[in-house]
Amino acid sequence: MAEVLALVGHRAHVDGQDAHALFLALCRADAEVNDGYVSVNRVRARHDESPVQIHPSRYSSMWGVHTGDGKSMVDAESWEPCRGSRSRNDGRPFKMRRWVGADADDDALDSPVAGAA
Repeated sequence: MAEVLALVGHRAHVDGQDAHALFLALCRADAEVNDGYVSVNRVRARHDESPVQIHPSRYSSMWGVHTGDGKSMVDAESWEPCRGSRSRNDGRPFKMRRWVGADADDDALDSPVAGAA
């Protein structure tokens, strides 16, 4: 399937719980190699390299869904400028996040889609 998608220049999009699982897997992977910090820029780069994609209209909303008390991430004290965005957000400051653990959606990380990231 991946070879066919590469030939036509399209990537598969995931939705529902698979989208949440992929997003959380990307964020967790970033945190694991950055002392628990999660960067919007680094996660976007990981997402862009992924063979499966979260639809753009859903991707940005994932940050709010999974950040806050009792969720997988909380806002960190530091900020970073947005780089590489396709949505006119370049230069806009974004809060860094800290990975703090699992929320209810984190169980979805056992999805085979998360392993594709």
